[in-house]
Amino acid sequence: MLLWGCDLSVPALDHPSRSFDRPLLHLTAITATREYDTHGVAEHVALSEDQQTEGIELSASFRLSFDRFLLPHKVIRQSVCLHPTTAKVDSIEDCSSPYQPFTEPEYNPVLRQVVYRLPEGNRLVADTLYRFTVFAAPTLDDSGLFAFDGAPLARRYAFDLKTKSDISSARDEPLPSAERYCSAQLCFSSCVNSSDSQSCKDSCAKLCLGNECGSLADGNLLGGPPGGALFAACTAGGCHSPATADSDGPAMGLDLSTVVALSQTAVGKTAHQTQGGHGATIPHLSGTLFGRAMAVIEPYNPGNSYLMYKLLVSPHNHGASYDASPSLGPAIERLHAGVVVGLPMPAATSVTAKQPAVSPQLMQLISDWIAHGAVSNCHNSGGP
Repeated sequence: MLLWGCDLSVPALDHPSRSFDRPLLHLTAITATREYDTHGVAEHVALSEDQQTEGIELSASFRLSFDRFLLPHKVIRQSVCLHPTTAKVDSIEDCSSPYQPFTEPEYNPVLRQVVYRLPEGNRLVADTLYRFTVFAAPTLDDSGLFAFDGAPLARRYAFDLKTKSDISSARDEPLPSAERYCSAQLCFSSCVNSSDSQSCKDSCAKLCLGNECGSLADGNLLGGPPGGALFAACTAGGCHSPATADSDGPAMGLDLSTVVALSQTAVGKTAHQTQGGHGATIPHLSGTLFGRAMAVIEPYNPGNSYLMYKLLVSPHNHGASYDASPSLGPAIERLHAGVVVGLPMPAATSVTAKQPAVSPQLMQLISDWIAHGAVSNCHNSGGP
């Protein structure tokens, strides 16, 4: 038998990550769009609490990075305020007109990052001083950002920025969508037979939203070999593939080997390891109790998709960034102890086998795919 322990191990009872210590959440960086490249991709500049940042685009998006994994249902528009004034804004109640509204924010659990975008057609006022405030809230009943275990933001953060005087370079920064995802995938696929492959890929790049979009050119993401490009490591050795002579079938009933199997066992299906209590077989979409009745994959919401956390708790999947980021190791340990049951994904397929890994870039690509709707067939999704 090749399968052994796909979902068997949990941290030891005396492991430090099982303590009730819940470190406060910290904002580690915030950036805003300063300009767009030739393909319309936003190029960001870091904001500072110590000095005003000049030359921000009138259509800017804002990316907030944190040292811990977030509580997805608290990633809301009311957790921040963009206000054309230097007046102190302590809470959402102080964020009065003429504050700038945002679309529903996008949470990326791989980067522990939240993106706030302006609604289509909305622009900031030219040559104007703004203050971007991130609220700290004492309880989960208040508007604010929290770590996955309910730990609040350490303090209120405020950043001053000034917009450009010229509106001509402003453009809408589109939200993830199945149509946009498929436009990029099909465009890159067409480059395989192009006489000028690089030029073709460059033209397709303007359709991308995620940094790993170019990986679409490397092969079929969901079809082809078992698991396609996205889940090949998870189907290795039969762990999440149909039964064979050497395996008993997909671990926990999760079959990632084909598009059909993925749709039937993962998309919108409650993860077995999160089923506890009454009604736990029905997935809680963006549920308030993190980790209970969580979908294996919730389309458009990687932050509430259990599959992402099974990948994220494996140090192997983070490569060099695991040691390079001081906050990553402790964040993973607490997530594993508090939410993710059993071994990370992918697990070793035999006692002597080296544990396979899903690279940080591939984890990001999976997160982007989910954020765009976890589309299974671009030819039937509304894409070109």
